[in-house]
Amino acid sequence: MRTAVVALVLVLLLAQAEALYVILVPGEEKCFFTTLPEHTDVQLDFTLAVDTAGRNWNQSQSKINGDVHLSVRDVMDREIYNTQIEGGSGRFVFTTTGAGEYSACVEVAGKRSIIRSRRRLQFTADFNVQKEDETAERIESECLFSVCHVISLLQHL
Repeated sequence: MRTAVVALVLVLLLAQAEALYVILVPGEEKCFFTTLPEHTDVQLDFTLAVDTAGRNWNQSQSKINGDVHLSVRDVMDREIYNTQIEGGSGRFVFTTTGAGEYSACVEVAGKRSIIRSRRRLQFTADFNVQKEDETAERIESECLFSVCHVISLLQHL
C-alpha cells in the first residue's frame, strides 16, 4: 500500500478554477484525495520546476524527465492513469465514471541527477471541475491522455 505523506482536501465551487502549490522532496510520495460526483469533467494544467539554488526554480525539461511518477485511482481503486512525467508542464483531463473518492499520488524517485542531488521540486497546478451536463463544450479526455499529465485532484461540493 502507498504511504501518503500529505493528504490534502480541496473544496471547489462548480466551474471555478483554483490553484495548488506544493514542494516535493526526492524519495517522497504525496497523495491527494477528493470526493467527486458522477459525470464530472476534471482538467488539470500543471508546471513542475527544480530548485536549482535556494528557491531559484527552473522549469528545464532535461532536469525533470523521468524523475516524477504519477498515478490516479478511481472510486473502485482502479488505476485510471499511470505515467512518468516528461517535461516541466502538461495537462490531464478525465471524466468521472462514478461518484466517490478519487486519489492522485505523485512520487519523486529514480537515479537521475535530480535525485542524486536531493533537489526539491515545486509543483503548481491550476484546475477546473465542471459537471458534464453543465459543460458548454465537453473536453474529450481520450485525445489528451497520451500527451497530458495529472498531479492533483479536486473536490466538488
